Amino acid sequence: MITTALFDIDGTLLHGRPIAHGLAMVEGLNQAFDLALAEADLLSVDLAGKTDLHIANDLLDRAGVESSDREARLRRWCALAAGVFAAIADHHDDPVVAPDADATLAVLRADGLRTSLVTGNIEDIAHAKMSRAGLGDHFPRGQGGFGCDSTVRAQIVARALERGGVSAHQAVVIGDTPRDIAAARGAGCRVVAVATGFATAGDLADADAVVAALAEVPEVLERWRSSD
Repeated sequence: MITTALFDIDGTLLHGRPIAHGLAMVEGLNQAFDLALAEADLLSVDLAGKTDLHIANDLLDRAGVESSDREARLRRWCALAAGVFAAIADHHDDPVVAPDADATLAVLRADGLRTSLVTGNIEDIAHAKMSRAGLGDHFPRGQGGFGCDSTVRAQIVARALERGGVSAHQAVVIGDTPRDIAAARGAGCRVVAVATGFATAGDLADADAVVAALAEVPEVLERWRSSD
């Protein structure tokens, strides 16, 4: 029986380009590694479906950074980037909430499901985004999987399962990219792909279900729960 819905953020719950998030990642790396990266450097790497930690490593590799203490500096970077985001978010972009996001989450919770985040975002940035979008009440702290947990998305899903105390067959991932699907598969979970990001329905065909909007998710989960 499905008890937990694990939601991706960017492209799924929120739309638009997260400008402040990108700037915070770059400035955090500049502070942690004494670099002079710009937003253009961030836009030069493939971002879709990757964890923030994965993206940070890509940027460091492209910059030719060879540091024996990279791991320790990246742990510091997670906190630095979150601090920068908190300082600049209100000045750069307003959250573009996916249609029916709040209503969909409310329906799932009313049906007895736990809603948690499973996102490539740094944890504090993820929660700040949800709070700014008016969705924070759906995602209490202390659960979910986040971008500084691992460079591998499947391990982030596994971390969310561990924090939630649920098995893979009790959880379903809701995301908008092929990497979300692969992450769910890697952790043994079912996955609903929402064709609201840059990926097309055809790109998402490997999901257990593909929907055109978040509002369709509760019906899919109810059907699965009834048949489990």
